Amino acid sequence: TEAVGEGNPSSIAPRDLLDTDALRQRPTRSNSRIAQIRAFRDLSKLIMISPDAAVQRFLELAVELCDAGSAGWSRLGHNDPGEEVFWWDALAGEFSPFVGGTTPRNFSPCGLCLDAGKTVLVSRPARVFTYFDDVDVPIAEALIVPVYDACGAALGTIWVVHHTDAKFDSNDARVTEELTVQLELALKIMGD
Repeated sequence: TEAVGEGNPSSIAPRDLLDTDALRQRPTRSNSRIAQIRAFRDLSKLIMISPDAAVQRFLELAVELCDAGSAGWSRLGHNDPGEEVFWWDALAGEFSPFVGGTTPRNFSPCGLCLDAGKTVLVSRPARVFTYFDDVDVPIAEALIVPVYDACGAALGTIWVVHHTDAKFDSNDARVTEELTVQLELALKIMGD
């Protein structure tokens, strides 16, 4: 969805949405390590054949392995006035219809992630980022991982979201971070 007003009408600050410490405190689900290994193997093969298709497949695997509702690749770039924004270049799950949308770099969950320089967990982001009200699909939690190039420059973020009261755990963070390494490779190949 297009970025809408950047004002903060509530008394909650964006950083108040961060709940990353909860990842360590929550019981972990027993994710199938065999399914993860299979997914990584298949993704590695696809990267070499079609890096573009690998990006989409990566998101589908993130939804599947994290038992999430949606996943997305938000590429950091600039809009026409030259402001930094995140472009929703690829999406999977319930957010699929919103490919091409944007969120502002300086006022978004993805921006919080890049500011932290690490994986973050954001709880109910629409409380502050009211432009999510324009999307009929609620975000209960968002697990967001920063994506960097080989020189350490930020390329954007990968995120997985729950639309229900389901909770992410440290296994979900680990799986998404490991998948992000594969995505970085696909993006590198596409760039070359």
